[in-house]
Amino acid sequence: NGLPTERRVRADDVVDTTRALLVWEPRRIVPSYAVPEDDLRADVVPGTRGRSTAGAALIDAVDLHFRSAGLSVRHDDPYRGGATTMRYGRPGAGVHAIQVELNRDLYMDEAAYAITEPGFRQLRTAIGDLLVSLRDFKP
Repeated sequence: NGLPTERRVRADDVVDTTRALLVWEPRRIVPSYAVPEDDLRADVVPGTRGRSTAGAALIDAVDLHFRSAGLSVRHDDPYRGGATTMRYGRPGAGVHAIQVELNRDLYMDEAAYAITEPGFRQLRTAIGDLLVSLRDFKP
């Protein structure tokens, strides 16, 4: 159907299920100007459709990783994952899908629509470290 993620990965085509496949769909949390001032958003929102699109050990590892990096995490709140996680997440078949929403305040100045430092660098490091730690993860 032309979705960018689907052009990059087709979980239905995975043949080797001896290792887990993580479908990573990084997303952006709704900009701060679109929510009431007193409605605080978490830094990171891993979405798994109610913990149904990835194994519990993997979900917990992702949540713990971001918390250990000093970021606030609210799993599935307010975003539970979208069409990609629902379509491809089949933890019983070794395909784990987690949609990660990132708070824009961490890495950009929304008014100027510009990347901010050191936030962008810290977030890039946290995500890179997570991917390295998951390379040999066995859920």
